[in-house]
Amino acid sequence: MKRAMDYVLGTAVFLILLIIVVSVTWQVLSRYVLGTPSTATSEIARLLFMWLALLGRRLYLWPSSPPRHRYIASCLKRPLTSVT
Repeated sequence: MKRAMDYVLGTAVFLILLIIVVSVTWQVLSRYVLGTPSTATSEIARLLFMWLALLGRRLYLWPSSPPRHRYIASCLKRPLTSVT
């Protein structure tokens, strides 16, 4: 079950990242080549970036693998680890 969820989340994160890259590329091309910036692509990229951050975090900090989080916290300086 976890492998299936990892696969689905990984695929979703990849597709969202791909759509963001295509959207931003189209925005840059339309602004500099066509002279009329596309405003919809900016909003799409913003919205998808939020989803990318949420799903990517969920994929990285999956409940069955908390040692990664502990490793990151141990790399921080001592005053910061007491906060986290």
